[in-house]
Amino acid sequence: MHIGKSVGIQMTLPIGYESDAEFIERMEALRETGCDHVELNIAYPEEVEPSRIQGFLGGFGLRCTNYATGGLYPGKKTSLSHFDEKVRMESITSIRKVIRYCSEAGFTGLILGFAQGNDTADRTLARQLFADSLSQLVPVAQDAGVVIVVEALNRFISNVCNLIEDTVEMVSPYPRKAVAVLPDTYHMNIEEVDMALPLIKHASWFNSIHFSENNRYFPGLGAVDFQQVYRALESVGFTGTLTIEGNVKHSFIPELRGSVGLIKLLEMNENLYAGRA
Repeated sequence: MHIGKSVGIQMTLPIGYESDAEFIERMEALRETGCDHVELNIAYPEEVEPSRIQGFLGGFGLRCTNYATGGLYPGKKTSLSHFDEKVRMESITSIRKVIRYCSEAGFTGLILGFAQGNDTADRTLARQLFADSLSQLVPVAQDAGVVIVVEALNRFISNVCNLIEDTVEMVSPYPRKAVAVLPDTYHMNIEEVDMALPLIKHASWFNSIHFSENNRYFPGLGAVDFQQVYRALESVGFTGTLTIEGNVKHSFIPELRGSVGLIKLLEMNENLYAGRA
């Protein structure tokens, strides 16, 4: 069955990905299930040639949409709201380099999730510091043709952008072509009172959404009402990407197939609901 929306998954790109048998097997599984994109965590971008990635993915009918910064430079503090100005400036420098990398690689967006930081206890100050960092990064991204995608995270990960409304407030000074907001159903399940209303109210700020369970496993292995989420997206004519994100419970490929199958079912149900079937 054809998937109407763009469906993909967030993954980590191994340094030797072109000859990594397990990674190639997973790419084949993505093609077989009908996925058309990935988001990539690249821990050490300087060790991976940017110009080769999209060509490799294209061989499997895939493209990389967003660079995910959650796994950037393991062990090194990346915090755009850090109270220590030296750490914050170093973080801005790192993200500037990644923006240029995205441009060279042909990625459309760069996700600021964990990079928001959770080190400044005073939330008002943390948001002010992040806002200042964002003001320095957005012009760089605009020049590079890369969209900065600010993720709404739960309070246990960051105290900067939690509710979708908080996140929209943070990015509202900038044009929608320059910045976007990323909802994630795992974080929404913790922070939001309602899973549908924020998606409907702030839809103009989204070009992608993460589908992840309340227990952080792949969709279908938890308790999130994805039909409600999908219906909200349909009601506003969402045309962005649906990206599976989460931890593998037992085995990647069977769980991928189950999650993509769930998304196909959501689509079929909505077509029946709207009388399109």
